[in-house]
Amino acid sequence: VPAEYLAEATSFQIDNSSNEAPDWKLGYGYQFWRTSFNSFRCDGACGQYILVMPEYDLCMAGTSGVSNMQRILTAFWNTVVPSIKDDVLTENREGFAEMCNFLSNLEHAPLASELRIDKPSNVYEIEENRIGLNTFGINFDNDGCELFFTWNGGKNEKLRADYGKYSRNFLQLLEDCPHIIEASAAWINENELAIQVWFVETPYRDCYFLTFENDRITLKRDSLFTFL
Repeated sequence: VPAEYLAEATSFQIDNSSNEAPDWKLGYGYQFWRTSFNSFRCDGACGQYILVMPEYDLCMAGTSGVSNMQRILTAFWNTVVPSIKDDVLTENREGFAEMCNFLSNLEHAPLASELRIDKPSNVYEIEENRIGLNTFGINFDNDGCELFFTWNGGKNEKLRADYGKYSRNFLQLLEDCPHIIEASAAWINENELAIQVWFVETPYRDCYFLTFENDRITLKRDSLFTFL
């Protein structure tokens, strides 16, 4: 890639000052965002970053799954940038071991609740919808629940969600091939069940809220990808 083109592509080309977030209003190049400290970045959904700071001879790559993407950059500006020095850092084995231990124990906590509601198993007919879901069933046991989906055309799939821990599933849903999905469940009250679903190979997370009303069930979806 010619150096002249890269310099042009990463420089201010388009005014985006109408945005609210600080690092989304500093200018846009050719598929590159201008950011604080005279830097630029490649930007993917939910906080997938390649940040380049030429004046500091520094690059940062980040993968995440968040809706507030400014928060990652703000943390970087407030913690890493003030610590940059011209001198070589002194080795800190204790600090390095502490960091490794901290990172190795990070996790997305599963949903958890002390409530255990004994609902009867049931199958629900789904109103006509654009995704082609025909019926939805749910079975409960002491450890959690299983959700059953029947699609137009006869395809059947099952999702297991346990209380207080993740269950691994392989579902295709509307995709071309199956994906790894981990799910946990918790009762919010005697009529509302929450099911958290992580798409392991992606940064995306959904949370489904199932409300039971007599012989009907209402489902509300809260998706990380909607940036709510």
